[in-house]
Amino acid sequence: MTNSLQDAIKQYIGYLSYDPNNTLIIRKLVELYLEENTPQKAQDIISSFTGSEDIHLIIAKAALASHQGNDEQVVALLQQHKEAYEEAVIYLLALAYLRLNQGDNALITLQVMPVEQMGTPTRLLFARALHSQGDVQKAIALLAEDNTNAECVGYLALLYWDIEDFETAHSLADNALAINPKQLEANIVKGFQLLSADKLSDAQATFSQVLKLKPKSGRAWLGTGLICMQQNDLNKAITALRNTTQYMPNHPGSWNTLTWCLIINNQIDEAEQAAHEGLAISPAFSESQGMMAIVLCFLNRFDEAKTYYRKALLLNADSLAGLYAKYLILTRLNSDEAKDTLDQLMNISITEQVTVGSVLKKNINRQTKH
Repeated sequence: MTNSLQDAIKQYIGYLSYDPNNTLIIRKLVELYLEENTPQKAQDIISSFTGSEDIHLIIAKAALASHQGNDEQVVALLQQHKEAYEEAVIYLLALAYLRLNQGDNALITLQVMPVEQMGTPTRLLFARALHSQGDVQKAIALLAEDNTNAECVGYLALLYWDIEDFETAHSLADNALAINPKQLEANIVKGFQLLSADKLSDAQATFSQVLKLKPKSGRAWLGTGLICMQQNDLNKAITALRNTTQYMPNHPGSWNTLTWCLIINNQIDEAEQAAHEGLAISPAFSESQGMMAIVLCFLNRFDEAKTYYRKALLLNADSLAGLYAKYLILTRLNSDEAKDTLDQLMNISITEQVTVGSVLKKNINRQTKH
């Protein structure tokens, strides 16, 4: 604990001794104890108060509940007070909704306050909420001008990574890490950059460091799962990817990656369940349609598979899953078109400068060596 934090706590304890029923002082002291990571002291201060409850005491209770991860209690405390025009109410309530995977409610809560009046933490939370609902460009616009806050710059790097502007993502991640070497999103981008360059041990070390700081990071678990898939350790990959879908249940790409892994591991019934989850979340995502087609091919339900792969290719003519499902069906029919489909498939980029063909060639070389 820094001396300045200690001094502030002593100062507010002094204020409270003169004015024990001042809920604004209690709220500030609770916030300082939570910054100190001594939630029991915060609880003791709240419990000792015997006066009438007001918005400041409600915020203090909600801040403690948020610190303890009790998001349902935060919502119960604050959902009737979001019109109080207190930034703390808006921030804590929106954060709780995001943690509960209710991004739509988080956005509704945040839109009560004009963006120009938001502090940096609230603006960053707004960007996260927009991102959770797929509005990446608006999220980028919110953070684009902040080049000094490591959290904003790091999250901006992740946003650019998601829209496959890898050069900008790398640059922003480097900038964020120069400000704070432990910034989570910048390290996640760095990990995926290392994974794309086939530096698997370095990538795993980066994702492991992220998971030490944030064990529920779905992105870091996704990276770990992809590394395990590359290493052909499918059981570990499935465990990691199940963690990914637990912590990012509304991320269709995670469900689709889990589906791939289950198919490779010959767990077809479980793959079908995962494919249904991905499709339910985002039916307009071509890979979700294509993954369902692939699963149906492995279940010998080819007529049903045709419907899904055709939808996938209507949504995106270069859909990786859609083309693979089409290839499986054409191969079964001994169609001359199968080779053309395979050629198209081999040249599709999976991620930064990595194609399906290059991954397959690399895996074949690995198997040959062993």
